[in-house]
Amino acid sequence: MAKLISNKNPLSVVLDEPVLYLEDTLGSVMVRGEVIGHFTKDTAIQGPIELVFEGIQRYNPWPEIMRNRPLGDPIETTLQVTELSLLPPNSQGIIPAGIHRFPFEFPIPASLPTTVSIPERLEIFYRLTATIRRSQSSEHQWIDWALRPVHKKKLTAAAHIRLIHAVPSAIMNNNNTTDDHYYLLQHDPWNLRSLTAPGHHRLSLDEQYDRLANALVGRTSDNLDHSNLEKTQGIRYRLHVDRTAIALGTRVGIDVMIEPTLSRAKIRSIKLLIAETREYSMKIPGDHGLEGETRRANEAAHMILKWAYGSSPTKSTTTTTTSSSSSLNPAKSYVYHGRANDPCRYSSLCKRNLNFDTGDGKDEEEEEEEDAIARGPLVNLKELDQTVDVGDYFDGRFIMPVPKCSNVLLHPSMESDAVKIHHWLRLSVIVECNDQPLEITLEAPMRMLDCRLVADDERQTILPPPPSYSPTHTTSTSPTAASCDYSFWEQRQPITMDTVWGSCHLCPCQVKAHAAKRSSTSPCTLHERGPPPSYSEQ
Repeated sequence: MAKLISNKNPLSVVLDEPVLYLEDTLGSVMVRGEVIGHFTKDTAIQGPIELVFEGIQRYNPWPEIMRNRPLGDPIETTLQVTELSLLPPNSQGIIPAGIHRFPFEFPIPASLPTTVSIPERLEIFYRLTATIRRSQSSEHQWIDWALRPVHKKKLTAAAHIRLIHAVPSAIMNNNNTTDDHYYLLQHDPWNLRSLTAPGHHRLSLDEQYDRLANALVGRTSDNLDHSNLEKTQGIRYRLHVDRTAIALGTRVGIDVMIEPTLSRAKIRSIKLLIAETREYSMKIPGDHGLEGETRRANEAAHMILKWAYGSSPTKSTTTTTTSSSSSLNPAKSYVYHGRANDPCRYSSLCKRNLNFDTGDGKDEEEEEEEDAIARGPLVNLKELDQTVDVGDYFDGRFIMPVPKCSNVLLHPSMESDAVKIHHWLRLSVIVECNDQPLEITLEAPMRMLDCRLVADDERQTILPPPPSYSPTHTTSTSPTAASCDYSFWEQRQPITMDTVWGSCHLCPCQVKAHAAKRSSTSPCTLHERGPPPSYSEQ
């Protein structure tokens, strides 16, 4: 009898792609998977298997946005609803005992906002729910009659889908402007739908490529070609950030060159600030005599990156001024003797900036170099305190780890009706010269990307949407139902036979965390392996 009263749900929903990558230019994306039922006995059902896809936006009101109104309960809005019906295995209204698979596929708009969760503010998520309604059991079956309070009237199973946009949607504007913040909000080189809109001339492929490259490559600020250095107290500098599209859980490289020309200088600190601004737009429904309205609020958060892996960016023949004390102070290994006016020193860096994607294999060498840097010691750049004499210059390349997706301050950049999230980076170097502080900065708009947009090999490349299952058509002019069915399941076999099909896919940040836990396992928890016992006949 204990087996008969088992509460295990026989229904499950398995998705071919639990993570879907949306692209505005495609218009839609396909959701594919199977509803699987494992029934231990014949089950009477009513109607077809119901499948409902829902996109839900849930606002948690907070005092700042609900001025002069009660907080109330969370406000839920349905963004998208798609309903399907899957035919049962027969027309008798009975599902026989055994395992039954009901495949499905349907499109969803690519304009849906990305999945996001901002604690105590906003949550946008998507779920797929399958329902099978039981029919009333016959009272002549005494077992069914005895277990009527136990059996549920319907069986349900749900699965969550994560939607990811490579970049936020925006309107591309051809107006020329030098304001980087305006460029961030109004220009979007990924949105190609507006290229043929009225009032916009059609861009050539080269122009589209240039805009895409300009939105991804790094930024540089320097005064090496300036003759008047009074504003910088005689300091020559060059600051560089190697990318402005940064994914959570990865790393970003910076280059810093400081050369005093008039008096001794001390580099107090180097830090990279990532600022996030959120613009909320919450629609409040009318209730209890209060009219419905739309409330807006802005929030700002920032994170300072100060820890970095460092190494010399050049393998030059210049003579270093460091001694054995450089091992105690890693910053001293970046001080060189001479002048930093050799154009050959920056040829490799400039070449990397101009070369967006050549495919000649040099990117792999740069990746290996960054990996070697990341295996070195961490340096606290906020407490650098490095002195540079006249005739010397400070020159270093630093790799800064970016916080993982589990942090509560930074979120991927996005554009939706409910929230707009923008990001800005600011590289700041504090230099003290003649007891007067001087701040040298580099500011630029940036895009914070989801960690799932990065390849597993940590090469920090933005991934295209993964390949999806697409049905093929048989070459026969009059295919039978059996041949079509065989062709369908034959195509699905490589997907369903995969070991990770239907399992929970961890993001790269979680994969790294699990790998770190496994590598840091205490030796006392490992099995000790000693020599085999010796046997003697006595």
